[in-house]
Amino acid sequence: MTVQAAPVGARPAGAGRAWLGAALVLFGSVAAAALLVTARGLYDHGANPLTVLFVRAIGFASLLALFLRLTGRPIRMAPSERYPSLALGLLLSFTTWANYTAVSLIPVSLSILLVYTYPLMVAVAMRLIERERVRRIQYAAILVAFVGLGVSLNVSARFLDPLGVALALASATGLTFIVVASNRILQRADSRRLTLHMAAVNALCYGAAMMATGGPAIPDDPGKAAILLIFPIGYFMAILGFFSAIPLVGPTRASMLSNLEPIAAMLLAAWMLDEHVGPMGWAGATLVVGALLAVQLAASGRAAKP
Repeated sequence: MTVQAAPVGARPAGAGRAWLGAALVLFGSVAAAALLVTARGLYDHGANPLTVLFVRAIGFASLLALFLRLTGRPIRMAPSERYPSLALGLLLSFTTWANYTAVSLIPVSLSILLVYTYPLMVAVAMRLIERERVRRIQYAAILVAFVGLGVSLNVSARFLDPLGVALALASATGLTFIVVASNRILQRADSRRLTLHMAAVNALCYGAAMMATGGPAIPDDPGKAAILLIFPIGYFMAILGFFSAIPLVGPTRASMLSNLEPIAAMLLAAWMLDEHVGPMGWAGATLVVGALLAVQLAASGRAAKP
């Protein structure tokens, strides 16, 4: 079934759509977090970010193209949709590179916190550009979730590299533009074709960068190398979950709910990599989940009213 976007500012058809959209974002966030944690383990065995990103992008584009072919759905887009989608793919490549580079210059926790200023940026952008009504509870929840991330990640600003901070904020700004622009494209295009065109550009960019910096870096352990093959599948679930949710809950709430990704990454790292999660981590996670649940309950309650 083709996913079509609702008009900007439109009320969801019912509480069921609100919860389905939230479930899709949650599903995508957990998948993305699992890939991030898994990638960290691969780096210890000889892989590097560009290799992982290239395998993820080329595999995802191939899987999605195959899916569209097998289900009889078109791949081509009208020029008015194709070129903006390709441009968004180029911007997504930059935002990912900026994020990964920022991590090498400033603490990971600070980088994540700066990148996740983007839900607030999306709320402001949607209010200014699309005149979307953003309720007080949404602004409050974004701020509470932001504080919760800071608490749970135990952010330290003692060692700041201005370039690292700038790159992390550039990544957040790029993500904001992608979410707001894709909302407009999704009003007239299928989310699957949008993500396919973006992923094709990602693969070209990461492949060129990988070859320019010495070629692919494959893990030295054959078992770890085989794990690379799960990245396209995980990314397939993560990206489609998020972009399929935008028409159901809107870009502001979809971005807000994506705050679950760093919390999921923290919990998965504790389970998979034996990283310690202290009382502050659990307290921050509770703040984030509580803020997002409050918004979701309020939204579903409004949608259920006649």
